[in-house]
Amino acid sequence: MTLRVLIVDDERLARAKLRGYLAAEPDVEVAGECGSGAEAVAAIRQLHPDVVFLDVEMPAGTGFDVLAQVGAAAMAVVFVTAHDEYAVRAFEVEALDYLLKPFDRTRLRRALARARASVRPLTRIMVRAGDRIRFVPVEAIDWIEAADNYATIHAGADEHLLREALVRLEARLDPAHFSRVHRRLIVNLDAITGMRALTHGDQEVVLRTGVRLPVGRSHRTRFLELIAGRRPP
Repeated sequence: MTLRVLIVDDERLARAKLRGYLAAEPDVEVAGECGSGAEAVAAIRQLHPDVVFLDVEMPAGTGFDVLAQVGAAAMAVVFVTAHDEYAVRAFEVEALDYLLKPFDRTRLRRALARARASVRPLTRIMVRAGDRIRFVPVEAIDWIEAADNYATIHAGADEHLLREALVRLEARLDPAHFSRVHRRLIVNLDAITGMRALTHGDQEVVLRTGVRLPVGRSHRTRFLELIAGRRPP
């Protein structure tokens, strides 16, 4: 899988150094470069990169201003800066990593390793059960429900509260097996055993556990296309 990267830094030499490091990585494609926050917002919306290497202090806005406009849910964000005082704030906005200039090739590769892991589809999800940590295989998940900035994972009779927004979790799940059916719901397509038509044209899916979930009208067309295109097991 090729990582499509966007470089955002107001310093031309800093962009060139990072671009040179990335050129040595066979699975990395530099999709674009930006020298300001305004350029970055436009490029992210147009290019949809997997990873953004984002400077903090730039003319007419900061890296945090960029994220406030585009969000960080559908991409991995690595802050690149010479200032260490922004580290706590970076992780508060769920940045993947924080590179302090000057960094070397080894440190960059550690950040890339984390980026690769974050953009590939999840095979299992780490959850807490009391003072223990468990790993739930994604195929065991029936459905996932938004709970403010958390998500509740339903796997059979078990429920797990995960500190991750639904939109960010959705971006990490395999779209061939998981689909949004409602603004607050993601369903494992393999867990669906049927569908029911309701009044006023509404529909719901029936899961292997017997749970019934509504299909939101704004998500119905895409969801039905996915169901129609699946081969029977």
